Amino acid sequence: MESEKPDWFRLIKAWVAIGGSGLTLPFLVGATSYHRGKSAVDHEDIRSLLDEIIEYPVEGCIVYVRWCVNLESAVFAVYEQDSLYKLYGHRGVEIRSQNSSAPSLIIDRYLAKELEPRLDRECLLKALIEEAEEPVSSRNFSRNRIKDGVQDEPFQRHNLEFIQKALRNGK
Repeated sequence: MESEKPDWFRLIKAWVAIGGSGLTLPFLVGATSYHRGKSAVDHEDIRSLLDEIIEYPVEGCIVYVRWCVNLESAVFAVYEQDSLYKLYGHRGVEIRSQNSSAPSLIIDRYLAKELEPRLDRECLLKALIEEAEEPVSSRNFSRNRIKDGVQDEPFQRHNLEFIQKALRNGK
């Protein structure tokens, strides 16, 4: 049942369902914190969410992290393990939970090399966290395209409505 899936999974699936390519890590951290009624977020919330994605994967699915040209940022998308997107695994850095031989998260190889040339698991996760820290600490969870580039800003009404709708049937 979809409402039993983790918040991060339901948010990503809802975004992809309306044509989005994926959600940024700050958006996921902010949205899950908002839904849980948590007002303060920090470095530990980012790490905790990444750990949850890796250590408690949704059965039959893989989270892919790739570059979104429009947002000039890494975005998280979810695909079925047997989908065509499985091919990303051959070009990506696979990260597995401690209890599984199957990857639960794949970072696009080109993005991974930009984040951390050594392609080491902990260094890559640290780089993702560092990318997310400033927008999360300043509560600018939403990244938007503007005339001259991109801008991080607090959730707007349409963001909160999306979060509420995506997570309506949960908890």
